[in-house]
Amino acid sequence: MIYECRNCNFLNEVDSKLLEHNCVLCYHKNYIKAPVIIKQPKSNWWRFNLKSDKSDSLRGYIAILVIGLVIWGAYEVCNYTTSKTQQVSRPPTEEEIQAENLSKTEIKRRDSIANKEYQEKVAAEYQNLDKTKAGRIRKKHPEWSMEDCERIAKNKIWIGMHIKMVAYIRGNPDSANPSDYGYGREWQWCWNDYSPSCFYGSDDGIVRAYN
Repeated sequence: MIYECRNCNFLNEVDSKLLEHNCVLCYHKNYIKAPVIIKQPKSNWWRFNLKSDKSDSLRGYIAILVIGLVIWGAYEVCNYTTSKTQQVSRPPTEEEIQAENLSKTEIKRRDSIANKEYQEKVAAEYQNLDKTKAGRIRKKHPEWSMEDCERIAKNKIWIGMHIKMVAYIRGNPDSANPSDYGYGREWQWCWNDYSPSCFYGSDDGIVRAYN
């Protein structure tokens, strides 16, 4: 047991069986107070050892692991930033400049070849337009697709064709009657000697119905 001396306040380790004892510091007898309870310091999570509580040790290990990961992450970020800065600040070498110029030249050459081939293809198609009726229609009306020109060459009628296509097949209509019922102007184009005879659409000229 630990006892405190009444004379010098020194803490003496005394056998609990003895009722009287001399202070080891001042040698006074019968000057010993009641036992003193020495409070052990609380174990902190950052102060751990193998003999301490398991939960404290585990928290300590986890804390060291987290601190290590944070330090490692900061180190990697610094290395990455430094390498990027070096890459940006480093002037290109002569070989890199030559490779870049060669790449640009090669791209221009390929574009030129592709453009030339496209022009040759268009020119060949344009020369062959006179060989078919659809081609001649396409040559006269380049705004129409080749598929539509082939339909017109066969005198076909369909929803979505332009009224000018109908006029190309039949000639100008015998009548063109506008009407407006509050939803915009609508048109009726009629050919008296054909069937279907009347076509319906709006100012854009697209045929939306016929009968």
